[in-house]
Amino acid sequence: MSLIRDLFFESWKDHGPKDAERKAEQCPPSGVLARRDIVYLKENGRMELMDIFFPEKAEGTLPVIVDVHGGGWVYGNKELNEYYCMELAKLGFVVCDINYRLCPVTDLKGQVQDVTAALQWVFEHIHQYGGNSEQVSVTGDSAGAQLAFLVCAAAANETYRRAYGISSLKKPIKALGLTCPVVCLHEMAKSQDEMTREWMQVLYGGEPEQSSLWNCSDYADILAGCKELPQIYILTTKGDQKYYCQSKALHDLMEQEEIKHVYREWESMESKDLGHVFNVLYPAYRDSQTANREMTDFYLSVYG
Repeated sequence: MSLIRDLFFESWKDHGPKDAERKAEQCPPSGVLARRDIVYLKENGRMELMDIFFPEKAEGTLPVIVDVHGGGWVYGNKELNEYYCMELAKLGFVVCDINYRLCPVTDLKGQVQDVTAALQWVFEHIHQYGGNSEQVSVTGDSAGAQLAFLVCAAAANETYRRAYGISSLKKPIKALGLTCPVVCLHEMAKSQDEMTREWMQVLYGGEPEQSSLWNCSDYADILAGCKELPQIYILTTKGDQKYYCQSKALHDLMEQEEIKHVYREWESMESKDLGHVFNVLYPAYRDSQTANREMTDFYLSVYG
């Protein structure tokens, strides 16, 4: 392994203690029930798990949200987004908080396969947990938003499905929520920053431009090749200094291509310094709760 790659993975190790400290300062939302460590995929001796959250006093079947955590494709797990998913459940949803394989154990192709498998499981089994399989939305933050976007695109594009080795989804995804999405993969792969280029080599499993996934992974290619997308809500903030420009680029191209969507640049109501995926990391903030309610109201509006 190269020195640059060593430094890259070493840089991600700092996130674990910081996330543990952040979560220790928060309290789990009340009024939410959980079913944990449900196996959605068992393959070649490995198991992939999800947690499912739902309101304590739920009546009848509820709409469903599947959440894909962020972490730069190399870090994180379902526990990272636990309190966020519980807050979404309080708003009247069954929420599936999923794990998926991380790089370098797998690459972008394997991650798309895992997220797709989770969605297929949801369509088949979520009724057992009070969820309505006809009303499924997908959300993701940061790199998780890119995966959510890509999986929904592949569901409607046979070329993409062949490239990623996945089957079409059993039912349609109705809405897609992207929080601070990291979607400009081509730009990152060609970055002047050596560690960013190394990051993309890890994600693509080799030289990005030589990968069979190169032409079906960047936001511009997705929008050009996949016209039957779910209705999309993009949430960002100018306080996301590193990745705000990627949310804006996605919005601008969708505007140019006349693709219907909602774009929201969040400004704090409490004069807080909101940053990358603030509504996921700090779901109890007033800003976060208002932003998350606005996004889930969008999902409900799509269901009609």
